[in-house]
Amino acid sequence: MSTAMFSTPNYQNYTDIHPSAAGYLILLEQQDDVLVQQVLGLIPADVRTQVIVQHQTDDAALAKFLNSVTQALQLEKAGIHSVVIGSESFIWMTHQCLQGLGCLKEEMTLVLNHRAGQKRNVYCVHCGHQQQTEEEECCTCEHCHVHLFIRSHFSQRLGAYMGVCANAYDPMGVAS
Repeated sequence: MSTAMFSTPNYQNYTDIHPSAAGYLILLEQQDDVLVQQVLGLIPADVRTQVIVQHQTDDAALAKFLNSVTQALQLEKAGIHSVVIGSESFIWMTHQCLQGLGCLKEEMTLVLNHRAGQKRNVYCVHCGHQQQTEEEECCTCEHCHVHLFIRSHFSQRLGAYMGVCANAYDPMGVAS
């Protein structure tokens, strides 16, 4: 069995931040001044800290946010710890960006913010399409229109839950 498959992802609390990093990058899905102050209160005052917020939820805003993260990390030296706070979908898109830039799992604290919404990614095993949903048990694939049951199996590599056909008697959904 692949080590990238977990039944559900484990998230940390912002209080789990390692206070010994050379610098911090706090990445937020939405502005939350109270939460930022709580996180900053755990970091020594003399340590470099940068906060980057994705202010809107559209694709252009996400691209701008991920570009800002890339630029911030390219300017930093080794020893930066990233604190990612948001919905599951935001966390795993940001996680993939950070990993692509060479960050290790140990250099990230992933905090699920329930106030950011319940958005999560679902991977359709029938067509390979990945989509965002707020549904808990079932959704319809935007690409192949198969009605999907959202399994608890989670792939950190994809940052998504596995979606499988919910009705074996109608495996092609609307496409049939």
